[in-house]
Amino acid sequence: MQDATEIEVVRPDGRIVGDSGFGSYGEEVRQIRSANGTVTDVWFAGMKMTSERKLERELKKRYGKR
Repeated sequence: MQDATEIEVVRPDGRIVGDSGFGSYGEEVRQIRSANGTVTDVWFAGMKMTSERKLERELKKRYGKR
């Protein structure tokens, strides 16, 4: 954890302010919320992170059941 990414929180989002030499210094971090306020996705330096369940639904919709 010595090289853990440091995020400066700027409500409601954040920005990466401390990172290793291969990291994403200065990139945005933000949460996507549903209508009721639940966090549904997190964007971290241009990468969308979502729950496994949501990803499964999205893949089945896109490619069908296999």
